[in-house]
Amino acid sequence: NSSQLMGSSSTPHAAAGRFLYLLLGTSSSKNNTHSLFSSSSRYHRYRNPRRVMSTSSSKESNQFQFSSKIRIPPSHVFYETPLSFAFVNIKPVVPGHVLVVPKRIVEKFEEMTTEEITDVMSTSQRVSKAVKKIHSANSMTLTVQDGEDAGQTVFHVHVHVMPRKPNDFARNDDVYEKLEKCEEEERKARMDFAEDGEERTPRGEEEMEKEATELRRAMTMEESYSVSDEEIDN
Repeated sequence: NSSQLMGSSSTPHAAAGRFLYLLLGTSSSKNNTHSLFSSSSRYHRYRNPRRVMSTSSSKESNQFQFSSKIRIPPSHVFYETPLSFAFVNIKPVVPGHVLVVPKRIVEKFEEMTTEEITDVMSTSQRVSKAVKKIHSANSMTLTVQDGEDAGQTVFHVHVHVMPRKPNDFARNDDVYEKLEKCEEEERKARMDFAEDGEERTPRGEEEMEKEATELRRAMTMEESYSVSDEEIDN
């Protein structure tokens, strides 16, 4: 009872302190359970929705389509979520130029669902951070060519992620002219129709796999930082 809690010589403040101690003591197991649950929630929130492609899993997967006509080899894919994936470019405009696409084959940006837009743009941001760090860039170009008049030749929404360096083009806007040519070159190269004598020639499989491996490592670090930051915030 309250007299036993307080003791005969206890003041009201001492009694309150003992009561608080007992209350916290009896609820410690609940707090531990809540802590475990919270950690688990953070783990699932950050680990389950997104997956950095491992060497083994990438060899087993066959789900990567870039339009209905182009299959992306799993070895070129370095990051995926349930709704999107990112892969290295066979004919990059600049070193580090990669693509992020929704898994569902959808032609126009306006046809994407809100969930797909959120996922693709979030993935593009994460990929951009990794690419920027690998190539020691201070600036990035992220762009979508939405429709034939905008230069789109592969009719599957995709985000170009490109690290930029000082004077990488004579005029900054020249990147968009190169990008328009890149669209068609990428399509041809992916479909084994690359033409001889083009300004940029397709890269070898070994070079592309090496880049994808480096990006997987960078994305793994980025994911780890994201989880750590969230745990600190909470």
